[in-house]
Amino acid sequence: MTTVTVVQQPAQTVTVSQAEKQAAYVYKAGIFKVTQPAVGAVDGVNRVFKTNVPFEPGSIEVYINGLKEHRFSLLTEMAIELENAPKNNGFADYIELIYLTK
Repeated sequence: MTTVTVVQQPAQTVTVSQAEKQAAYVYKAGIFKVTQPAVGAVDGVNRVFKTNVPFEPGSIEVYINGLKEHRFSLLTEMAIELENAPKNNGFADYIELIYLTK
């Protein structure tokens, strides 16, 4: 279960807490801009990663090790598929997702 706590009223900054710390900012009433680690195994084979909440199509940005990734497909309102599987050969790639909630 995701817990949302308003941290600063004027800026509408909220923190979303789950297994790892995540940040979210109010975009407009009821829509949040969320930054979160991708949910899925980084094992050199898996290419499908999920978000914790549904996202607006066209709003999602994918970053691998801090570099923006452009080669991915939308599978559902909570999942993407990367063209190439992130690597994990002594150093696991870090996948971060930034998106607007639905």
